[in-house]
Formats: sequence, C-alpha cells, structure tokens
Amino acid sequence: MNTRLLLLLTTFAATTAVAAPSQVHLGWQGPTDTTMTVTWRSTEPTGVVEYGKDGGYGQVQPAVSVAYEGTYLHEAQLTGLEPGTEYRYRCGVDQAWSPDRVFATAPAPSATASFRFAAYGDSRTDDAARARVRAAVERARPAFSLDSGDLVDSGGVQALWDQWFTTMEPLVATSPFVSAVGNHDVGSRFFRQFPLPRHAPAATGYDDEAYFSFDYGNTHLVVLYSESGSAGDAQEQWLEADLARAAANPAVRWTVVTFHRPPYSSGSHGSDTGLRDRWGPVFERYGVDLVFNGHDHHYERSHPMAGGERATQGGVTYVVTGGAGAPVYSVGASAFTAFSRSVHHFVEVDVTANTLSLEARDVDGVVFDTLVLTHPSPLAEPPADAGPPPDGSGQAGAPIPLPASPARVIAARSGCGLGGGAATLTSLLALAAAGALRRRHR
Repeated sequence: MNTRLLLLLTTFAATTAVAAPSQVHLGWQGPTDTTMTVTWRSTEPTGVVEYGKDGGYGQVQPAVSVAYEGTYLHEAQLTGLEPGTEYRYRCGVDQAWSPDRVFATAPAPSATASFRFAAYGDSRTDDAARARVRAAVERARPAFSLDSGDLVDSGGVQALWDQWFTTMEPLVATSPFVSAVGNHDVGSRFFRQFPLPRHAPAATGYDDEAYFSFDYGNTHLVVLYSESGSAGDAQEQWLEADLARAAANPAVRWTVVTFHRPPYSSGSHGSDTGLRDRWGPVFERYGVDLVFNGHDHHYERSHPMAGGERATQGGVTYVVTGGAGAPVYSVGASAFTAFSRSVHHFVEVDVTANTLSLEARDVDGVVFDTLVLTHPSPLAEPPADAGPPPDGSGQAGAPIPLPASPARVIAARSGCGLGGGAATLTSLLALAAAGALRRRHR
C-alpha cells in the first residue's frame, strides 16, 4: 500500500471516529424500586442502554433521542427492574460505549427500609469547590442525591451546564440525582437535561416537572418550585393532596421536602416569610419531618418550628444547605437557629424505620453538625446543642426544649471535632432512644 493511500485511510478513520457518550446521569420518572432512567449526550443520532444483573448485560433498552446543542440528547427508561438490586449498565452505540457502571434500585416500599441519601445545593460558580464537595459525597456512597437548586450560575448558558456535568458525572452516573429549580437554573435547559417525575403523570410539558414527589423505601420526598411565576394555588392544592396521601400510607415513615428559597435563614437573602406563611402550616398539618433549602450559601439548621415559632412539641426542622460550590456567605444566628456555619459542605442523611439522622460534613468529610429525629417518650433531660465550637467558627442557638409526649425528640450536637461515623451516631441514638416509644404513624 503506498504512503499516500495509507495517509488518506488514516485521515478518514480519524474523521469518522465516534466519540464516547458524555454527561451520563441517572434519575427517575417512575417508581424508584422498579425503574431507572439513563440520560446522556453523544454525536450519534441513536443510542441504547445495555444492562443486566450478576455482572453481565443481557437486556437492551433503546433511547428516545433528540437533537440538542449540535449533538443528540438520549434518554432511556429501564422498567421491570427488581427492588433492592444492583445492575451493571453502559450506554451508547457499538462504535462507542460509556464506561461500565453499576446502579442500584430502591428497596421495595416498606416501613422498615434503611438507606442513605445526600442533600446539598448551590453548586454554581466555583468548579474546584464543587468538585471537592462531589468527591466528599461520593465517599459517603448515597443511594441518591437531593439538590435544592442553583446548579449553575446562569441556566441559559449551555457551557455552564456542560461544565457541571463534566464535574458531577462520576457521582450522578452511579447514584440518581434529583433537584429542585433554583433562581439561577430557570429555563428549559434544566428540564430538557434532567429526567424528573411529573406531578401529573399523564400530562406533558416542562411545567409538569417543576414540582413532584416520589417514594424511596419508607420515605416520601417532595420537590417544590419556589421561583416567581410558579404554579401558585395549583401547586399548593397538589401539595396538600400529595401530603395527605403520604400520611395515609402505612409504608411511609418519614416525609422530606426540598425547594430553593428558605423559609428560615440568617444569611444575606434571609427568610422567605411568604413561603413560610403559605407552606409552613401545610407541612405542620401533615407531619413533614425535614425541609432542605438553599439560596443562601451557608449551612443552617433550625430548631423544630411551628407557626413561625420554636415548637414545644413536634414541629418541622428546616436546613439551609447552600454550600456545594457557590461562594459561601457569612451567617449569624437567629431566634430560630439551632446551628449555623459558613462552609462548603453537604448533608448525609441516614434513614431507618424509627430514626432519621443527619450529619453535616465539610469537603474533607469532617462532621460539624449532627441531628437525630425519632418519636420516643420524653427524655429525663432535654438534649441540648453543644454550643459554638471553641474556635468561634460556628453559631449555636439555645438548647432544644423538652417536648411533651408523644412528640418527636431531637438529639443534636454541633461544633468542631465531632468526627462522625458510628461512634457519634451510636451515642446520639442512645440519647434519643432513652425511654423511646415506637414512632406512631401520622
């Protein structure tokens, strides 16, 4: 073969090579225990997901593919999966596949399910900080991630989304990602790129994915839309009906809500009292346990709140977790504050039948705030926050008051040197379980 022909063949092969899929991520559009949706981008107009159990493939699901930003966006929903099962998968075409990866389905709906998820928000502008938070979340090995919004700085700029996916793919390609919409995310690019449940399953259109709910094991999770131009009364009517159904479901032991703008915050944006007045009574009426927000770039956990005041029994705990990469804001403490700190971080949440435990961790994995929710009988002495750390880098409110039986008891510790892990959690559970009664279903 002469040199000129060899050069022409080599050049042709190089120009016709198929690029590997990119921006691979997981999500849900159906039941979390029997479905999984895989989304990716590529230069090819078609694609499939190959998947199977026991370390092999064996099943193929073609994707729905659409032209997007000079490439193609592919989405394949895998159905008929087995609960609590690991699946190996790859996506792409014969000429180019994604790396071989593994995902796991949720356990079957059950009051006794146990699992871990991660909560965070406001990754926005600092990609290096975002990468450190992502690496810390990866080490926690959550079943899924719950984001309170503001993933990027400007939702209309595709290059920022491309950067987000490049940084986050190692996590979101193996652990499903669910997000609320933040004020910086608003626009169709958010909804086109993320597979999300719909609040009206038979309907179509991006607005149907702006707020929704899903169940994972024994927990009901609600994602709301808190930006201007939201569904207003329609969303609130849906929320009331959704929480009523969850409260009547014997498999649901815990209810967690997320949305972007915080009803309680001591940061620069402050509390959104309009949302507090509209949604707070609904959360209280149906026994919502925990609310995650962002918008202010810090960490802040409230005391249990009811009617805009610290609750003497029951109440809803609100957590601002806006430290996933955006520049952190300074934060103080308010009457509703149990603990606050200005730091890049995420929140690790462990769920069992009778306890929901929270550990706030910085990018090095160091725990700086811990909370356990349960429903025992009154403690002999009320648990108290440990106060601000010795170096003054955090803010703590007053001790948590003794709740009246049979309300939820909260055990909490805050400050430096908690360490986290089994020892910290075991001691907190022992405190919370003293004289405990089995949690009553709402």
